[in-house]
Amino acid sequence: MPGRPYRTPDITVDVFGVLTHKTNFGAYRGPGGPQSVFALETHLDEVAAKVGLDPLKLRLRNILDEGDEAPMGRS
Repeated sequence: MPGRPYRTPDITVDVFGVLTHKTNFGAYRGPGGPQSVFALETHLDEVAAKVGLDPLKLRLRNILDEGDEAPMGRS
């Protein structure tokens, strides 16, 4: 799952699409995606530094495995 490849068992995501009678002005799919991925990856670098782990090892410990459930319910 691009952008959220880590196991996050303590997160629940609820998403709602709302129909309005206003004109669509841009892409709906994935607004804010690059910014949130940047924030997540930067935070993981800071956590790794604070606990004395290699940033790659921290990511590999928490990466989704086959059959794991992602926050949006897809694996």
